[in-house]
Amino acid sequence: QLCGDGWSNVGEACLQINSSRESFDNAQHYCKNLEGNIASLTTAKQVEFVLEELQKYQQKGKKLSPWIGLRKINVSYWGWEDMSPFTNTSLQWLPGEPNDSGFCAYLEKAQVSGLRANPCTANTDGLICEKPVVSPNQNARPCKTPCSLRTTCENCTSQAMECMWCGSTKRCVDSNAYVISFPYGQLRV
Repeated sequence: QLCGDGWSNVGEACLQINSSRESFDNAQHYCKNLEGNIASLTTAKQVEFVLEELQKYQQKGKKLSPWIGLRKINVSYWGWEDMSPFTNTSLQWLPGEPNDSGFCAYLEKAQVSGLRANPCTANTDGLICEKPVVSPNQNARPCKTPCSLRTTCENCTSQAMECMWCGSTKRCVDSNAYVISFPYGQLRV
């Protein structure tokens, strides 16, 4: 298996849908405990998979409105947890969204790919985690862990300086990425 028990291989990512009722921060913590992150649904294939899975839950009588890794970065800009911009045309905001009080996004209506903004402290039904696919060929050269999944300063930097440590969010970002905001600066090791 490329992803492990409880995970589904979708393109170059492993996804897991959990039906528990959590806040965004608790959802993010849950995913990190599984060595992943809250899902950045940046491909049509990922969105299609998630919507199909949510339909299956609904057919079993369980309607989920899961957190996804989409956050309000500033007044008018939303970005994914993996630091990529929100440009996905597979997901659409529902009418009246995003609202001014919400800084985190969840999927409200699977049948229309509808997004709603909610305060990150609010609870919603479900969450979606993502982690990289593990190569089945142990002799293959291992891929580098994406910067956004590294958790310590030592893991963020190397001689190539491919990542930077973001002190305010306690995570690494790709050094070539457009850095949206670092309110407390950045730490380079």
